[in-house]
Amino acid sequence: MWPSGAIKPRRSRPLADPFVLVRPTILFMPEWRERAIELFPELRTEIADEDEIFSTYALWFELLPLVRDAHRTGSDDLLRRIYGYAAWMYEQGSDLANSVTVSFYEHLFDEGWMRPLVVHWLNPRIVSQIRPLWANRLTDREMPEVEKLLRQ
Repeated sequence: MWPSGAIKPRRSRPLADPFVLVRPTILFMPEWRERAIELFPELRTEIADEDEIFSTYALWFELLPLVRDAHRTGSDDLLRRIYGYAAWMYEQGSDLANSVTVSFYEHLFDEGWMRPLVVHWLNPRIVSQIRPLWANRLTDREMPEVEKLLRQ
């Protein structure tokens, strides 16, 4: 109860309707997304948009064409960032390792022109673990070529 003569404070705006749906605010950003934003500022808007990059799998489908372009143009800086991020994600294990394996590493030898360029950037320990995946994916003619490149 307000004392007589006191001015009752007024609300500057009405209370929000509890039944109006609003887009949730991101209070927690997964580490994989934070790192991606730091490493790929050129994709900041896309990476921060959870509707566009809704998972690590979706992120790798954005980065795979970039790695191809970077190999074509010889952009060592971008290659260093992408392959470094891939290795970091693989080392995290679980779903992060699975996403980078099936959405990135698995496709690195798809294009013959890129094969000799890729091997320099691969972590040998990761290669030893992913090699069976390539053996299942590549043809009987392609895998010996990749094996030879990996031994160099």
